[in-house]
Amino acid sequence: MVFIHVIVIPYGIKINWKSARLICQEIEYFGHLVKDGQEPSPEKVEAVALCPEPMNSKQVQSFIGLTLYYRKNIKDYAQIVRPLINLMKKDA
Repeated sequence: MVFIHVIVIPYGIKINWKSARLICQEIEYFGHLVKDGQEPSPEKVEAVALCPEPMNSKQVQSFIGLTLYYRKNIKDYAQIVRPLINLMKKDA
């Protein structure tokens, strides 16, 4: 703890020791579970899976925005989402 104190204090960073987790096998950070690599948080994946079916173009747009955050984890995301984007076009 002394080592961290010496490095952090000169830069004005404050650590909340009650909530700090310094030695962990995994940590959730911005909706991702970080351990050996980075993967989506299971809670966030479940939230996307339980999302109600979009009924209008605004809801389709919201759903695409929701899934866009995890596009790195979805193989061929652009091909999967293309039909939804086509639905939002005015002449579709």
